[in-house]
Amino acid sequence: MWKILRKLGYILDAPERKRKPLELRDPLEEVQMDFKDATTVPADADGKRQHVVEVLNVVDAGTSILLSAQAHADFHAETALEAVVHFLRQQGLPAMLTFDNDPRWVGSRSGRDFPAALRRVLPCLGIVPNVIAPHRPDLNA
Repeated sequence: MWKILRKLGYILDAPERKRKPLELRDPLEEVQMDFKDATTVPADADGKRQHVVEVLNVVDAGTSILLSAQAHADFHAETALEAVVHFLRQQGLPAMLTFDNDPRWVGSRSGRDFPAALRRVLPCLGIVPNVIAPHRPDLNA
């Protein structure tokens, strides 16, 4: 059946994706941040087995240089925002801050009903928040 429908033109081939490289940013123009698990820390026998220690990595998108790495045993919205404020005090204000759809950054699942504090405070500081789509590692610096 599939062969007949395809031959008659009722099933079309998926269009070919035209990929283009990301435009190269100037140093400190765009900063990307993401949480990573510290795999060197063993799981607690009586407690957490995953995400025992997370590290907030902040990378310059223009040069791929690690600007900050802050470790914490329990990152939640408040401690994540504190870590970002600490980074901004140390490094200054970038033009754009890129992050993924983590609920600690965007709030609700859609990101519009209940925006997290980070998404509300960045425009007040003159920083453009850039939320990248989930499952798109090709957009990381």
